[in-house]
Amino acid sequence: MKIVLVIFERELKAYFNSAIAYIFAVVFLLLTCGIYMNEFFLLSRADMDAYFSPLPYLMILFLPAISMRLWAEERKDNTYELLSTLPVKKSMLILGKYAASVVFFLITFAGTLPIVVMLFALGQPDAGKIVSSYAGAVLLGAMYLAISHLLSSVTRDQIVAYLVSVLVLSAYYVSGNEMVASVMDGLWPRLQVGSYLRETFSAVPHYENFTRGIIAAQSVLYFLVITALSLWMTDLVIKRDRA
Repeated sequence: MKIVLVIFERELKAYFNSAIAYIFAVVFLLLTCGIYMNEFFLLSRADMDAYFSPLPYLMILFLPAISMRLWAEERKDNTYELLSTLPVKKSMLILGKYAASVVFFLITFAGTLPIVVMLFALGQPDAGKIVSSYAGAVLLGAMYLAISHLLSSVTRDQIVAYLVSVLVLSAYYVSGNEMVASVMDGLWPRLQVGSYLRETFSAVPHYENFTRGIIAAQSVLYFLVITALSLWMTDLVIKRDRA
């Protein structure tokens, strides 16, 4: 655990020593909160549905920017080989880097809490639904970061890591959109490919459970399994490169 903490502190400090991290945090909060506040003044409803509905798509654009440097930068700066020769388990390095990215995301995401305070000051929102939605967003964000973490480990270019992560996450999440699923079902009516992907593969139904106020064990397990699988595959990539 000491090794994980050392790597975690190193990576977290690297985020806060970079101007890009502050730009990311400010732009992310301004965009997500700005979109919500526009809907809030138009609808005048004391809930956060308008915030959590577009959030997965916005996180696809922003979260890869957090993880794109985790391994790609190590390769570019030629410190990847040094890390690979350290007498420590590679899983410890991976967990330390991943934990730092998740904590940075959580710190940034905490900037939305004033919205919650505002809603309770102005009305009587459903507290359980808000808590559930936040839990779903955190689990989804952690899964996005794990997948982006994996994709960062296979390239030395941060821009390539970012673009590939955006494309993969977009395909992964959008495949569960009802309209996309319907179009795919129409193309292959016998196979019902769209419905199959939405019900068994996509994160959309699981995330929507949280936004409806339902914290289902199946949905929690889904996010945890995909996150763990992505980190395990990252470990395989790192070990392969060392061999």
